[in-house]
Amino acid sequence: MPQAPITWRDRLRYRWESTLAGKARIPYGPVILACSLCAVLTALVVGLSGDSQLTSATLPLGLIIMTWRSLLDALGLGGGWIVPVLLAVVTIGVLLTAALLTGTLGLALHARTTPRPRRALVVERGHTVVVGWSSKTASVVSSLSQPDGEGELQRVVVLAEQDAIHVEDHLAWNLPDASHRNVVFRRGSARDHGDLRQVSPESANAIVVLADDAGASDGAVLQSVLAITGHPAFRAGSCHVVAELQADMHPAAAALAGGTDTHFVRGDDLVARVLAQSCRQPGISVIYRSLLDRAQAPLVLRDEPALIGRTYREALLANQGYAPLGVVHAGGESQFNPPMRTRLAPGDRLIAIGDQPANALATTPKANRSAILLGARAEPAVERTLLLGWNTRAARLIRELDAAPAAGSDIVVVSNDARVPGQLSGLAQQMTSRRLHHCDGDPSDAALLESLAPADFQQIVVLSPAGTALSQADSVTVMILLHLRHLAEKIGRPLPVISEMLDLHSPSLARLARLDDIVPTTRMIGSLLARVAESRACAPVYASLSSAPAPVIHARLIPSYIRINTAVDFQTLIESAALRGETAIGYRRAALTDDPDRQFGVVFNPDRAEKIRYTTQDQLIVVTS
Repeated sequence: MPQAPITWRDRLRYRWESTLAGKARIPYGPVILACSLCAVLTALVVGLSGDSQLTSATLPLGLIIMTWRSLLDALGLGGGWIVPVLLAVVTIGVLLTAALLTGTLGLALHARTTPRPRRALVVERGHTVVVGWSSKTASVVSSLSQPDGEGELQRVVVLAEQDAIHVEDHLAWNLPDASHRNVVFRRGSARDHGDLRQVSPESANAIVVLADDAGASDGAVLQSVLAITGHPAFRAGSCHVVAELQADMHPAAAALAGGTDTHFVRGDDLVARVLAQSCRQPGISVIYRSLLDRAQAPLVLRDEPALIGRTYREALLANQGYAPLGVVHAGGESQFNPPMRTRLAPGDRLIAIGDQPANALATTPKANRSAILLGARAEPAVERTLLLGWNTRAARLIRELDAAPAAGSDIVVVSNDARVPGQLSGLAQQMTSRRLHHCDGDPSDAALLESLAPADFQQIVVLSPAGTALSQADSVTVMILLHLRHLAEKIGRPLPVISEMLDLHSPSLARLARLDDIVPTTRMIGSLLARVAESRACAPVYASLSSAPAPVIHARLIPSYIRINTAVDFQTLIESAALRGETAIGYRRAALTDDPDRQFGVVFNPDRAEKIRYTTQDQLIVVTS
């Protein structure tokens, strides 16, 4: 449907409401200048009206004298020649008082106008609309509003049934620098065509629909998706919809609701998978977060006609300038780490990290085969896992934990939620290698934690409690972590603790508890939704990270791949991983794991020719099927 014309009234009203949405500031400089000009003009009028008073001096000098005297009269300071310096000080004080008065009136005006709902049509093009309000909104907006390749901030429009002041204050607190000023808020519901019309869906690049934090049915999300795709202004084929689902809805049913222009993302599945992997590979969450960072790991689809007919392994070793991690076939199916003998067919595109132009058949360094090790994979061991707390991700986490350990492993769930025994009973029938046990109690009870003998468990996972506000949920989590730290000090050795956090600011606080790994739930889901929304071409690739079967990212010790008694290049590591049927995409240096300025030691798509002497604790980042 053609876009409705935007009138000058629409533009004027939009700019006015955008101005009111900003924080009020007292404009000292402009107010002082305006007051001074007003006083000078008044003095000139008074001086020029009394010509006889100018006879004592020449016209320019007399005019200056009378301007000064009239300026003092205009400000109510008298007309005599009192000490000029004192009068100047008093004059400046009067001007500052006027500026403060004007600023106070401006703040009062701002307070009266801000609560009013803004109904002006959003006059933007290529913006992203975020529909709904949840704990993930700030994370999604933060990821979307990052500067693009040209350094321009992306415009984001939020449509939610919340109060404007609450939304703007929350975003201002959580968003870095001044990016919150590039966010426009409109109050309303996507299920109302009039409210949806406010955010100009016909000119948007993408629309993100968020699920609420209640863990309820996905019906509200699907209703919003149906309303958006059925809106007369929605442009099928140009604007795509990204919707967050929480329940295990069948893909076919979801596709009927959204059609080909909608990508459904199950963020809870991704978090559960990362939590499960963190139990066996502490620190893996940092790698997943880095992979979802547009600046650190730009994911692209590359057409390489020169590689058509070659195997995937040849593509891994031949190209230079980017790191392949899979293939998108001509039919649209994404396949991460396909079998090494898979041949690239016409229409296939490589999924790669790195947006720099490169020659796929450029000369690449030869792998040092004498440094390659072909170690055997470790056999799965019996695991005991202590799960503290319960939320919507708990059942998914238990299924993920059941996938790898040896038979005879068990999971002890500590929760006082009355619904947990029934859910565990259903899950127990699906387990293949785990036994499930339930302990009815408060996970934050120090005495209960000590009675469970946490030192006897190989994995301790702390989940955020469901049904509570972000700050309250993380407060409970931090309390549990501090209890565990106390127990660790009491027994004289660290405990293997993995925890999730909801608030964007909580992970730094939780580090005081000395954890093996922290999974920032809202940040990770928000980053995933933002990446799916940003690139229509890569949307199915990013969305597959939360679907089944999904690619698995591992961080494995480099000494199991190569001999570390000499410096080797990354090409050798790619070859060693390929011999095991894995795709190497980067590495992590152990010496930098605590350095945020160096991305915690994570490097994707490194220079293949650079030779590095790795240590026993450095890790190779690989993708497996």
